[in-house]
Amino acid sequence: MATISKPASTAVPKTGTSSKRRRREALWFYLFVSPWMIGFLVFLFGPMIASVYYSMTDWDSFTEPVWVGFQNYVTLITDDARFWRALWHTFYYAVVSVPLGLVLGLCWRICSTSRYAPGNYCAR
Repeated sequence: MATISKPASTAVPKTGTSSKRRRREALWFYLFVSPWMIGFLVFLFGPMIASVYYSMTDWDSFTEPVWVGFQNYVTLITDDARFWRALWHTFYYAVVSVPLGLVLGLCWRICSTSRYAPGNYCAR
């Protein structure tokens, strides 16, 4: 059985202009993205990392932080009644208050835009 070999490529080799254009576009991309990246690192990512670090230390803002690891979280979950009360209030707000507010707001909007609702001229 005969093998068929592929003919040599006859395509014209690329010149360097496409590569230069891509590098220029990449440069413009990084110039436009850099303010956002700097803001993200300084104002969001940096404080997040710092808060994780400080939450695992015993620190009162006046002395050097002492590393305690997860002991702060263990104490929070086992010994602090205010934590569980705050967690309950947050759960209640998220499950009851937010959906109730959305439903009441939707009902108000439907009633205020109805043609036949009495007093709809007051709601507009």
